[in-house]
Amino acid sequence: MVNAKLWAKMIGWGGLLCVGGPALVIYVTPTEEELRSRYNPDLKRRSLEGQTERREQFNNFVGQLKEYSKSDKPSMPPPSPSFFTGPKAKRPPHPLLLDPLSLISNLDSMGRASRRRRSEEKPGAGGEFTHSGGGAETAR
Repeated sequence: MVNAKLWAKMIGWGGLLCVGGPALVIYVTPTEEELRSRYNPDLKRRSLEGQTERREQFNNFVGQLKEYSKSDKPSMPPPSPSFFTGPKAKRPPHPLLLDPLSLISNLDSMGRASRRRRSEEKPGAGGEFTHSGGGAETAR
């Protein structure tokens, strides 16, 4: 029963937030006429003078967008040939992009070589510093 009450409460509050939030924003946002009524007289006059021109420009812009969206042409022109032959194009590609298996085999052979070197060394001979395992280096 507690689970059903919890679900009902959460659905109720979620619905209130999902519907009430946008409703509050719509209620609080002033309309264009309300904003213009608050302008000073000079600003109100300039706003009304340019209103028709701005609406025409916007309508033309939207018309162009609709026209372009019907076209099959790409929105961006293809890159120029210099794009592919620039300084970055002359760099060698990343080794992982060439052959990841060769990189793995190289890393494996390097690991074997370092293990071989470590086994050949004589730890602690002649006053060398070695790791004691306790977090500090000590002289033997």
